[in-house]
Amino acid sequence: MGYMGLGHYNESDTASDTACVMCQAVVKALKDELKVVENGFNTSGPENVAMIFETFICPADVRKGWADDEDIVALAKKVISKLDDTILDAEEANWAGDYTNKKIHLDAYRRSRRRLRAFVKFAEEM
Repeated sequence: MGYMGLGHYNESDTASDTACVMCQAVVKALKDELKVVENGFNTSGPENVAMIFETFICPADVRKGWADDEDIVALAKKVISKLDDTILDAEEANWAGDYTNKKIHLDAYRRSRRRLRAFVKFAEEM
């Protein structure tokens, strides 16, 4: 392919290769984080990965570059599935009567899931 322009990283072999290596490293790090189990003091892997997606991958000004990577999109789908489970568990949990905290967490989980779904939809429509 060689050099074709400066409009997108895919217009350069070298930039495209570097982006591929970067995406693979990100996917590996996020997959590792996805395995983290929560304890009483920390968030779980799916929650952490969802927050990272929301901040670095899903925003409209950067998502096009990430949406080209099939592994990132597949990981987003896996995180959505794990968030579905997290939401169900949180809905059924008692939360020791702390319904305000329960609502805050459920709202955040649903927001994350909504943003990841929008990212996946964007990727599938590209």
